[in-house]
Amino acid sequence: MIDLGAVRQELEELRARARELEEEIARLDREITRLKMERSLLKAELNRVLRRVRELEEMLDRVPEDR
Repeated sequence: MIDLGAVRQELEELRARARELEEEIARLDREITRLKMERSLLKAELNRVLRRVRELEEMLDRVPEDR
């Protein structure tokens, strides 16, 4: 004979765990989105810095060296 009380208890516990996991996944999804935006901003800044480095290097290349 099946212990309906035990089955209901396990079902309730598993549903609660499923909610916890869904909440954790949603939290991680939000964190991933935030990190992707931060990464994008950092890459844009890196590109600006590298572009300026190239500009300055080209400027120096056009100037005769001091002796």
